[in-house]
Amino acid sequence: MALYAEIIEIIAPEKAASGSPVEIEVRIRNNHSLGIGIMAAAWPVAMAESAANVEAGETKTFKGNFTRPEGDVGLRAVSYWHGANGYWHADDEVVKVVKRDTGQFAAAASGDFAGFAVSSLTRL
Repeated sequence: MALYAEIIEIIAPEKAASGSPVEIEVRIRNNHSLGIGIMAAAWPVAMAESAANVEAGETKTFKGNFTRPEGDVGLRAVSYWHGANGYWHADDEVVKVVKRDTGQFAAAASGDFAGFAVSSLTRL
């Protein structure tokens, strides 16, 4: 459980195609009675902004992105708070998995459906 910098959620798609860009958000709430410096780190994510001063009780959204590799990806986010001693202190950690999206017709691209043809298409 977080002392001061609580990760409320990681917003990321459930699935993404390999090689595609994936945008994420890490939302962190300041549980301290005063405004403090809060930092977000996430792997394998490049964060656009990683630290901010956040008022007591407020939530800050940190945004980042990564390129989707092969296989499932475990996004690991860690929050930090800045202490009076001048150091950043790790506080909370959350992991979210983004699964590989093979797409509905992925097998057709590999030749498994040789000779397959679409005879009609209805847009729903």
